[in-house]
Amino acid sequence: MTTPRPAGRRRLHATIIIGLISLGKWLEARAKGETTGAIRRLIGLQATSARLVRGAEQLDVPLEQVRKFRSLHSVTPGHPEFRETPGVESTTGPLGQGIGNAVGMALAEAMLAARFNDEHFQPVSHYTYVFCGAGDLMEGVSQESIAIAGHLKLSRLIVLHDDNGISIDGALSIADSVDQMKRFEACGWNVAKVDGHDPAALLAAL
Repeated sequence: MTTPRPAGRRRLHATIIIGLISLGKWLEARAKGETTGAIRRLIGLQATSARLVRGAEQLDVPLEQVRKFRSLHSVTPGHPEFRETPGVESTTGPLGQGIGNAVGMALAEAMLAARFNDEHFQPVSHYTYVFCGAGDLMEGVSQESIAIAGHLKLSRLIVLHDDNGISIDGALSIADSVDQMKRFEACGWNVAKVDGHDPAALLAAL
């Protein structure tokens, strides 16, 4: 099976993640239990993406639970967790693990497509999206993951990097100076830099 280079890695600000209305269809479908091949996979590695999940009324997350964000026994933990919040199908775990999780999902999609798709019928055709921050990309496991994704040309895997210059310790510059765009390019990815405050530009890139 041959596929084009991976569909890309986009840099954006966290604020625009909330406005990714195009992914709302995915959230609605997951909540309704519609698990067809066309369903998009969404791996959120940040608390910001957790709020995206909270924003979908179809996920049966009432406002009262949103007010309990990061509280014990609420369905709104800081990061989405499987079995805790409706529509969430995987707990990504520590920093960096979610990228490996996403690569595994994208690889499964590619293997299923190779086995079941043909020129007349493509039952497996979904994309896997990842929202990640600097902390995720600083972990060693992320390098192994993006390297194998590029090598296998997983063209339906899209990573959106929130390049906001901030880390858990403060300014990113105190701990890291890697050019992430060059890093992904070196691993065989298509890369695009997008203004995350411009929804039209972001959706056009996607």
